[in-house]
Amino acid sequence: MTDKGLMAVACGLPHLILLDISKCDGITDHSIIKLAQHTKHLTHLDLSMCSNVSSEAIRKLESALPGMVSLQLRYSGAQVHMI
Repeated sequence: MTDKGLMAVACGLPHLILLDISKCDGITDHSIIKLAQHTKHLTHLDLSMCSNVSSEAIRKLESALPGMVSLQLRYSGAQVHMI
């Protein structure tokens, strides 16, 4: 999947609650931020092995989606520090 594909999913499925886009190196911060803006019901997201997603994009995602229950980041480019 690419940024273009993820943005199409985000815009076309605003009530999406679960998404697994693990192992998608074509995904970047740009589409992750758009995903957060358009899928307000998203509660489960797997970004494992998505090496082009930064910690900053993850912080924006978490801020925009307070109902997030599960966020998988194994072997991704992002690091999140829990408070």
